[in-house]
Amino acid sequence: MHEFTYARGWRNGLVERLSPDQARARDERGEPYVVVIHDGESAIAVVGVARADRRFEVERFDESGRRVALGRISDPGAGLVVLQSLATWDFTHTDDVREAGRHQVEYRSDGFCTTIKEPQGERGGSVRSAGLCEERPQAPTPVFGEWSDLLRFVQISTELSSSAGAALAVVRAEPWEPSLPLRAGDVAERFRVGSVQSYRGTKVQIREETIGSVAITVGRVMAADPGWIPSGEDARGFTATIPSGIYPVTMTLAATEEKAAKGWGIVAAATLRVADRPVASWEMGLTPGQDQLDLGADEFYGMGVDTGTGAFLDAARVDELTDVYDNGGWEVLEGSESSGATLADGAMVAYASGEGDGAYPVWIGRDEAGDVVCFVADMLILDDR
Repeated sequence: MHEFTYARGWRNGLVERLSPDQARARDERGEPYVVVIHDGESAIAVVGVARADRRFEVERFDESGRRVALGRISDPGAGLVVLQSLATWDFTHTDDVREAGRHQVEYRSDGFCTTIKEPQGERGGSVRSAGLCEERPQAPTPVFGEWSDLLRFVQISTELSSSAGAALAVVRAEPWEPSLPLRAGDVAERFRVGSVQSYRGTKVQIREETIGSVAITVGRVMAADPGWIPSGEDARGFTATIPSGIYPVTMTLAATEEKAAKGWGIVAAATLRVADRPVASWEMGLTPGQDQLDLGADEFYGMGVDTGTGAFLDAARVDELTDVYDNGGWEVLEGSESSGATLADGAMVAYASGEGDGAYPVWIGRDEAGDVVCFVADMLILDDR
């Protein structure tokens, strides 16, 4: 039998102790909190609960207070939670966490998993393997106060009873937050024309240029490197669809006052605008088969760039566009007065991708009615990212 106590977090002590009623209220609102499983003054496990984000975490500690297991769990619905990743540490031959052997398995919603083995911890080498998972651990979605099923993800089986946790120390520290994918934040304010932002610690002004229009024939938009446009199953565009039409594409440029006066600037974002209405919510752009629950802390699905150039294009015309960039498209782009250009008779608008090659998320803005207002390719150059 072990006791459990509620708090806002655990940092070798309770961060803002919560009564069961306070914890239940946070649970009903979807706000994060933790459940500390303890034996007197010693914590043996901590369960993190963030229902609004559909995330749970479970840590297990040894008798020395060292973390020996960390399970990250997601809630895809249907009354079940599934293991997203499980990491374990082996302190048999060392007391240094950097040298402790580490084993991690990461699960994906498509049935694949990745195994990472680091026998000497982060100071040694690692072996990575991937393939179809034989089975993905799962459990019933926990109701408030019932935590035993989550503990089994980290090999703890025990009876539990609620406790005020009087023997546990209270510390001042940041509350627990779940490990979440990259958030959109306030995209509209970040790229608002006339605003002053920060780029590498320097104040920059934000301005906007219209670089062309793209014709979307069947409602599917794609964001891609124009020199490496996906094909086949990877060429289906975003799952968020829009009416067929011709839509303007703008570039958001960031520059110091001196460079802005000369018309210079680095591309901070590119926007395909569907409608001139306020954005009520932002979401990550996803293509078929992608699931945000597969993403870890600050990860994102995005547009991969290898030519220093990104583009919005008509997903229905991908087969016609794969060679456009190599067959003169890049010359049109380089010869434009701005850092962007319309190509292939309006089936694609290309633009410079911030600081060059990399991966960049696309945020989709929706209005109050849930209709798509815009697609924003974020080059991740401003310091708030």
